[in-house]
Amino acid sequence: MLLSIKVLLYLGFIILNIILLVLIWYFKLDELDRYSIKLLLKYSKFLSDREDSVKKNIFLKFMNVFFKTIFCNKYQLAIYTEGTIYNGLYLLKYHKDTFDRYESKLEWAKIFNKYNVNHPKILYKCHDGELIENFQSEMIYKPDIGRLGYEIKKIDYVPECKDRNWILQEMLKDCDSNTPRHYRIITLYTGELFCIYQLNANDGDKIASNHGQGGTGILMYYKNKQLNDLHTELYNISGDLSNINKSEFPFVFSIGWDVILHCKNDNKIPYVLEGNFLHSAWIDFEQKFTQENKLFIDDYKNKSYIFHKKQGYI
Repeated sequence: MLLSIKVLLYLGFIILNIILLVLIWYFKLDELDRYSIKLLLKYSKFLSDREDSVKKNIFLKFMNVFFKTIFCNKYQLAIYTEGTIYNGLYLLKYHKDTFDRYESKLEWAKIFNKYNVNHPKILYKCHDGELIENFQSEMIYKPDIGRLGYEIKKIDYVPECKDRNWILQEMLKDCDSNTPRHYRIITLYTGELFCIYQLNANDGDKIASNHGQGGTGILMYYKNKQLNDLHTELYNISGDLSNINKSEFPFVFSIGWDVILHCKNDNKIPYVLEGNFLHSAWIDFEQKFTQENKLFIDDYKNKSYIFHKKQGYI
């Protein structure tokens, strides 16, 4: 009997300390982080079902974020989530229909047509078991709803159209890079261009340059400053995309656009692949976390906080 009481007291002590640590962690977070954590918990099953990467070692990853936030780095939650919790979670609560609609690459193609923005031609599409054909060329296969560059591949045949929606797009080629490369342009609801990243595939055999596929990111433009050599056409398309964010999606805090600078007849022409609502706002901050990166996160979070306040979400 005495042993049982000791075991219960010991378990109670452990539980009390865990609760205390959780409270310390929670109250070390700012108001935007606390709000985002609530949304993360509410939509955790949806996010887990949506992203294979979320399922992998999720407990160990969370514990890593948890303890680092308590003992050393208040930015750990932002670093780990790459800013996605500040730009897309509220859409699941307030604009789920829009979020679901623009999971599809076909819906983004309609927006680009509306605003006369270059985007890859869709050569074939499989929609609800029906194969719709335009013409054949060297093609890129993509699932209609796909993320982080998974399952994107070069293809020279038309797959079976049966259980899954997909598209085959024309092949685009960068003029100056031997490996796949694209740009992530991040715009805000105000019509502001927040930043531009260049993403390069490290493996020449890969067709996708997303950092989720091992690509590396270089910050090219931030705070109205060019940080690395950037083609004029990218500025031009950034203005168009900023206008689309403001005009078409004023209720979306930020959109991450994927753009390729395509080489055609010795000209460099920007083609927009798609927009992303729940998108990374920074890349590789875990490996190289600097004072500049802290200021970058603070800037994005402050703008997100103002947006959430203005909308009445917080």
